[in-house]
Amino acid sequence: MVILITLMPLSLLIGGELDLGKLFANSLALMLLVTAFAATGLFMSSIAGHPTVAAMGTFGILLLLWILDWTAGMKDQDSELFEYLSILRHFQNIQSGLISSVDIGYFLVFITGFILLSIRSLDKDRLQR
Repeated sequence: MVILITLMPLSLLIGGELDLGKLFANSLALMLLVTAFAATGLFMSSIAGHPTVAAMGTFGILLLLWILDWTAGMKDQDSELFEYLSILRHFQNIQSGLISSVDIGYFLVFITGFILLSIRSLDKDRLQR
């Protein structure tokens, strides 16, 4: 999906110029975000018995992460913890071209954590049978 989205701006190279660095940063940010969402969905699918429950649980977790971003942006409260936990802050940093090891590390820890939780949940189910 990300490759197909990236091909459209690449078609602009035929008739004009394109900032390839910005395109790479946006593609990387989108790929990390999609992978993080998929890892969250995989985890919820491994603990839920029904696909609808897994979809709603995934939506709930991702909504919570969005609300953390919204809460971190409030002027009355400056919470560095909420700002760091917000997945959209890290996505926007990479998308704007500021590829930082902190943002990449956040996504890698997020993805790895949910995949490991999925593996652990599936192993627990397998050992109980």
